[in-house]
Amino acid sequence: MPRRPRNELVNRGQIIEILIEDYAFGGKGIGHIHNEHVEFVIFDPNILPG
Repeated sequence: MPRRPRNELVNRGQIIEILIEDYAFGGKGIGHIHNEHVEFVIFDPNILPG
């Protein structure tokens, strides 16, 4: 199985602040982090938008 490319947006263990914009199925909050090259969708369990 080939290795995935290295994530250059965030590092393991790094604390980031995101805005939870919506709900997904099962009560997960949806947020986004991005820079000029890439965007990640974040699914955070047991969270409220805001």
